[in-house]
Amino acid sequence: MDYHATLQEIRKRCRIAMNGEASAGMRKYGLVYKLNFGLMISQIKEIASRYNPDAELATLLWEQDTRELKILATMLLPINEFTDELASKWTLDIPNQEMREQIAINLLQQLPNAEKLSLEWAQSENESLRATAYWLLGRLLLTGKLNSFDKLNGLPHIWSDTLGEDVVLRNSALVCFKQIGRRNPVLGESILAEISNFQTGNETLRKEVHDNLAFEFAYFAE
Repeated sequence: MDYHATLQEIRKRCRIAMNGEASAGMRKYGLVYKLNFGLMISQIKEIASRYNPDAELATLLWEQDTRELKILATMLLPINEFTDELASKWTLDIPNQEMREQIAINLLQQLPNAEKLSLEWAQSENESLRATAYWLLGRLLLTGKLNSFDKLNGLPHIWSDTLGEDVVLRNSALVCFKQIGRRNPVLGESILAEISNFQTGNETLRKEVHDNLAFEFAYFAE
């Protein structure tokens, strides 16, 4: 395969389907790339369906600073070639939450050792890795790939991350907590007990976190 010719062919398909208004809107909300064609995920999937999974092509696509090409990379990389080393490398390269979701859905959650990787990343000092770890754990629980989770001690930063300044990291930690509590009501009670002091005092964020989780666990307990 002439990979660079295929790359140009894919670019052309994206350009033909380009939605300038959607692209501008995405840029406004922080999805900043050198090039963004504004395609919907369904359109990107249709383009991906025209090509066979190929690691070299996927790697070339991932290296481009183009939204659609990076997403295509997550759809075209053969899962058996997505090594732990490559998973860590690509995860460190994640530029925003949309890409975090795509790499988790299309690749990370398919790995047999996805839980192990998420626990390793959850202990990292790198906030982007931790955000991916929390979001991945939430996905594994949501999809039933992980039936329950009782290793809160494996998430040493999650308590402080629920109150962090980074909105993406904070929301990822909350998603993780919610899915853990849904699957394990006893652990949900432990989580609420741990943050019980969040409901007192004048700090709005702390109270919001407590009330958010308390409502979530009460709703799914009914």
